Amino acid sequence: MFLRRLDMVYTALLVLASACGALMMLHVTADVAMRALFRISLPAVGEITAAYYMVAAAFLPWAWLANRDEHIRADLFSRLMPEGFKRGFEYVIDLLTLAYVGLICWQGYAGAMRRLASNEQREIPGGYLLVWPARWVVPVAAGAMMLALVIRMIRRARGELAPPPAPLPEH
Repeated sequence: MFLRRLDMVYTALLVLASACGALMMLHVTADVAMRALFRISLPAVGEITAAYYMVAAAFLPWAWLANRDEHIRADLFSRLMPEGFKRGFEYVIDLLTLAYVGLICWQGYAGAMRRLASNEQREIPGGYLLVWPARWVVPVAAGAMMLALVIRMIRRARGELAPPPAPLPEH
């Protein structure tokens, strides 16, 4: 039950990231169309895209990918390793990934707290755009990925996960 609810959270983050990607495309397309047709530019398109859409689209899917072990991996050499060594190697990689994502989460949290305290904004035509809320995307996404990694490591230790892929066929 707990894992199913977590999977729903990871999926919600993925859907939110996809929605941000779609909104980014629509927003930029609308801005380009308005400039081409009416010589009117929508305000703050670049700032909103950089501060909100791109960050969400890039970071929010992390937990979903980690939960399914679908992130980018370079397993050219690990596919050729003996089975016992390969299993140990997977644990080491998971620990290193967890440590790295933990640093991202910690630094993202520290940065988000600083931006919140300073009420970070960007000046845009006609006013200001609050930017500090977007700074919370990185620590939230990294924290969710850390949780997915820890659960995956526990499941791997219990033997609940499928073994890593078999070696590539030789030509």
